Amino acid sequence: HTICSRDWSSDVCSSDLIGFVTLLVAGTMATVGEVEIAALDNRLKEMNASAAAVRYHLEADMMHDALRADVLAALAVPEFGADEQKQNVRDGLADHVTRLRETFTELSRLDLPADVAAALRGVVGPLEEYVVAAQRQVAAGLSDRLAAGSEQPNFDRTFRALEDSLEQVSEQIQALNNSRTEDALQLGARARQLLLYVAIVGVVLALGGIWIGMRYIVRSVIKDRKSTRLNSSHGYISYAVFCL
Repeated sequence: HTICSRDWSSDVCSSDLIGFVTLLVAGTMATVGEVEIAALDNRLKEMNASAAAVRYHLEADMMHDALRADVLAALAVPEFGADEQKQNVRDGLADHVTRLRETFTELSRLDLPADVAAALRGVVGPLEEYVVAAQRQVAAGLSDRLAAGSEQPNFDRTFRALEDSLEQVSEQIQALNNSRTEDALQLGARARQLLLYVAIVGVVLALGGIWIGMRYIVRSVIKDRKSTRLNSSHGYISYAVFCL
C-alpha cells in the first residue's frame, strides 16, 4: 500500500505532500537565511570598525608628524619679534594636540579584539610623553633657542618611541582589517550561494505543483468523459430492453 490509494484522490494527496514539503523547505531556508543575514550584518559591523581603526590610526600618525613640524617651525621663527608667527605656531600646536588626542580616543572606543585594544592602551604612555615633550620644545624654541637645542635629542627620542608604538599597532590593525574584509567577502559569497539554492528549490517545487495540478485536471476530464459515455451506454441498453 502507498500513502494515497490509486484513485482520483492520489493527485490531491501528492499536491498536499508537495505543499507540506514546500512549507518545510521554505521554513528551513528562511531560518538559515536569517542566520546568514545576522552573521553577515555582524561581519559588516566588524569590517566597518576595523576600517575606521585604519582611518583613525592614519590620522593619529599624521598628527604625530604634525607636532614634530610644529617643533621645527618654532625653531625657525626668529627669537626676537615675529609675535604673530609665534602665535601661529602655538595655535597650530594646540590644534594638532587636540586632534591627536581626540583621534586616539575615538580609536580606543572602537569594537576591536582584545589584543589590538591592549596594544592601543600601550600607546597612551608614549603618546602623552610625546605631547608634553612637543609642548615644552615649542615653548623653548619660541623663547630660548639655546635651551631648545639642548632638549632636541630628548624630543627626538619621544618622537621615535611613539613612532615605533604606532607602527606596531598599525600592523595589527591592518592585519585585522584584511582578515575581517576577507571573512565578509566569503560570507557574502556563501549568502549568494544560499539564495541560488533557495531559487532552485523554489522553481523545482513550483514545477512539481504545476505538474500535479495539470495531472489532476487531465484525469478529472478523462473521468468525466468516461462517466458520460457509461451513462449513455446504460441509456441505450435500457431503451433496447424496453423495446423488446
